[in-house]
Amino acid sequence: MESFLIVDDDSRLSALYKFLITVKFEGALIKCAENGLEGLERAEESDYSLIISDIEMPEMDGIDFYKNLKKEYPFLAKKTVFITGSPSGTHLSYFEQEKRPWLPKPFDPYVFFDFIEAAFRK
Repeated sequence: MESFLIVDDDSRLSALYKFLITVKFEGALIKCAENGLEGLERAEESDYSLIISDIEMPEMDGIDFYKNLKKEYPFLAKKTVFITGSPSGTHLSYFEQEKRPWLPKPFDPYVFFDFIEAAFRK
């Protein structure tokens, strides 16, 4: 069974991602965190199949979440992808440097499905 961690401070977007994941992966285990700090706490709970993180969040943003995840749970960092509305040049450079996939918002649900499937193949 697939398991997902969604790290996003927008509960509506988390609910959307959760819905789309359940359409594609029936019975998937899905946990949510509202920011990077909470995401790190949730990282202890499971060997997730995939982690989907926003970038701009209070308390700890997605980049710092990923950096901490990489130190504490490197096996999970390799399973992390990003969804962001307006990435800065710095973010884009970081994604490229770390070879992390990212998806711009807004997106078509079919693009989301393709994005998730591609992340599993990496």
